[in-house]
Amino acid sequence: MAEGKEAYCVVLRKQADFFPFQELAALLSEALGVPVPDAAAGLRRNWGLLFRTGEIGRGEALREKLAAAGVGVAVVAASRLRPLPPLKIIRKISLSGEGMVAWTGHGAADCAGQTEIPWRAFESTLLCAGSYTEEEATGEAEAAKSGPGLSDIVKAAAITIATGMPPLGKLKPSREKTEAPAGRRKQGSYLDIISAAGQGEKISAFRICGESFDYSCLGKRKEYSSVLNFRKLAADLLSYLPRAIKNRGAMALEKGPLSGAGFRYNGKEEYEAERFWLLQLL
Repeated sequence: MAEGKEAYCVVLRKQADFFPFQELAALLSEALGVPVPDAAAGLRRNWGLLFRTGEIGRGEALREKLAAAGVGVAVVAASRLRPLPPLKIIRKISLSGEGMVAWTGHGAADCAGQTEIPWRAFESTLLCAGSYTEEEATGEAEAAKSGPGLSDIVKAAAITIATGMPPLGKLKPSREKTEAPAGRRKQGSYLDIISAAGQGEKISAFRICGESFDYSCLGKRKEYSSVLNFRKLAADLLSYLPRAIKNRGAMALEKGPLSGAGFRYNGKEEYEAERFWLLQLL
């Protein structure tokens, strides 16, 4: 695609309780004339951002083919996709029938920033929850990640952030590969509250990190396990925001334990790709 030319994304417009992965992969394979594994690889990276092209005609042609199969999509200029602002980390929270008071900060003891938000301000809300394992890269590992040995998966994620969506197809192998020192593995549970007052309005984005949160808001219901406390807090928030769009992880929390397959993601990239797509549905 020529530099400076507008890019367009074909975006899945509705969220189903079950993301129809296999069905969509087969439809995209036929519509785009690419092998099913390549279409499936694109879906794994981008969820409901189905296709990116520099020609709006190609996007419209795909939209018509998918519409004929009963799949509703929209062709959106990549420059008009909603970006996610930096997440404000909530360290402590107070919930009531009127709204929530959130204390934000950078460390466990830093709760200087206090924000009061009435529930009526959450006119359009996305509630994402999930657990994934990632590497805490420090020192040599961090330097290696930013060098020419950057993995193909990280490259794909970088392209997604920069352009809205990488093209479908297999990733090209790196010409130069360097073995990065292994960092520590960290398992985390996260709950993101993202809201917009309306189309074009400023987006507010907050995050609760399950393992470093002050659960005193639970009162006598608080337990010694951060896992159990996380689920109770998530249930409380879901009860106050019943009309929120929920990701796969949040829906899994409503139905079963945190150990359920729906709550666990294969990695940070998968979690964020689903969240970025759902952000476009607000």
